Amino acid sequence: MAYTELEIDWLEEIIVPAIDPLYTNFQNHDLLHREVNERTVVADVSNRANLLLLVNQVSKPVFRNLYIDIEYNRNGLTPKEIFVQCLSCEENCTNRYTKLQNESYPDMIIHQRGNNKNNQVVLEFKKENNSAVDSREKDFAKLKYFTCKRLRESRNSRDYQYKIGYFIDLKKDSYTITAFQNAEEVETKRRIRANDLRELKRIQYEASQKMTWDSNE
Repeated sequence: MAYTELEIDWLEEIIVPAIDPLYTNFQNHDLLHREVNERTVVADVSNRANLLLLVNQVSKPVFRNLYIDIEYNRNGLTPKEIFVQCLSCEENCTNRYTKLQNESYPDMIIHQRGNNKNNQVVLEFKKENNSAVDSREKDFAKLKYFTCKRLRESRNSRDYQYKIGYFIDLKKDSYTITAFQNAEEVETKRRIRANDLRELKRIQYEASQKMTWDSNE
């Protein structure tokens, strides 16, 4: 499936600038070094993402009325349910056979609260030390469902239709981003540190400390 261009380049505008400091700033990278809970890492990323969103909202109307929430478990006023629509779907999608919990709370979403008219981004994070294969498979299944835009006879409030989903695989020295659109995996990219980890503490205050896309991918 071809990657569909978005009105907002969420990776470059919000997501990558919010994650990179985990690798370019010694104090932030300490969270990964200490192997803290994934929720702690996601909260750290969301704090920077929210600041970036607020800055963009000042000058760019397309960002306005959007919120970044973590573990948001509501669909309007009811619980956020997933996979319900898969039961009646005629597409030969692996999610039709997925046996998972119906209620869901994504690690992070960028959306307009109260309805599903402007669901932009849904994200799931996994740290390197979370080696359970099925946990990644479950996250992939959730991202497929949240981004699904397949036509059905009737739409209802459980059709979320996020414009894009990202699976963020956090390793000690790099992270990988897998993108999902319309229930399909469309792209995988890796971010690597431009400087050696041993130099990170020494140059933590230098502007030259950066992340870059892995050209070998």
